[in-house]
Amino acid sequence: MKKRIQRLEMENDILKKATALLMSDSLKNSSVVEKLRALYPVKALCRIFSIHRSSYRYWCRPKAPDGKT
Repeated sequence: MKKRIQRLEMENDILKKATALLMSDSLKNSSVVEKLRALYPVKALCRIFSIHRSSYRYWCRPKAPDGKT
């Protein structure tokens, strides 16, 4: 029960910070995850924003210099 409450409080805090980021910038969900990942686990962020972790990793991977992936 305590873990569930702690998780819900964390999710609530994440959503408050994400709302502020989304209102101040025209960011996508993946950009919000990138900005908040220093504060929260990526797994939790991806779950809250309905992003598959594999998609997030794909988005974060370094791009090739010639523009090809």
